[in-house]
Amino acid sequence: DEITSTEIRTIEIPEEMITTISNSLNVTSEYTETQGYIPDNLEIVNYNYEVSPMDIINGDQRSPVSEMSRSRFPYTAIGYERSTWRDGTDTRGTGALIGDNIVLTCGHNIYDYQREEFATSVTFTPGRWSLNGSGSAPYGSSVATDWYHQEYSENISADMTPFEQAQIDWGILVLEDNLGDTVGAMNVRWYHDFNAVDSLGVRISGYPKNINNDLSTIIYEQYESAGNITDAWEDAVSYRIDTSGGQSGSPVFEP
Repeated sequence: DEITSTEIRTIEIPEEMITTISNSLNVTSEYTETQGYIPDNLEIVNYNYEVSPMDIINGDQRSPVSEMSRSRFPYTAIGYERSTWRDGTDTRGTGALIGDNIVLTCGHNIYDYQREEFATSVTFTPGRWSLNGSGSAPYGSSVATDWYHQEYSENISADMTPFEQAQIDWGILVLEDNLGDTVGAMNVRWYHDFNAVDSLGVRISGYPKNINNDLSTIIYEQYESAGNITDAWEDAVSYRIDTSGGQSGSPVFEP
């Protein structure tokens, strides 16, 4: 049956996530975070890197996550997101597991304010990689049974600036399966003093549709790049790191 906007709007954030966030916010420190975890069979990948702002401007600095790293955390917790719309078309995005079956992503991956409609289904595939020109699913896929996007869908409007839109452009997926048990889950961090984020070194990894403006080839590889936060506000940050269509919802994380 067709999903109506009323059915979607009544969905709430899972109780266990509310409890986790509430407990974290009682901590008085520079920042608070949810409790991410790494399964025993996965390793953390850390990088030391230097990125010149001039290099980012002069060319596409994204590179595919290496074959060795793609099976390691945190890249296993970052996934390809496919949203299907009422007319039968699909769009791609990116999300990151922040719990057993909780994915953090962009609001516009769930609700299209220009068409004023919600996605009819959303599927999440962690650690997806190319296989014979299409996408493989080494850790399986899961359909979202519920999702939360009220802040975005109820407040977004065409007369907002891109910056104003970005401040509310987030959503949460509740998956049918506990994929995080296999691939791990990333922490979500809240800084009490958002100025502390300024100049922070970060990495972004996700699923761009194309690289180097090559529209002739659609890819299914996870690409990453690194740089620094250039400015921070209460509800948003800016950076000079290459991203493009398909990477909406990509996590910004400390390496």
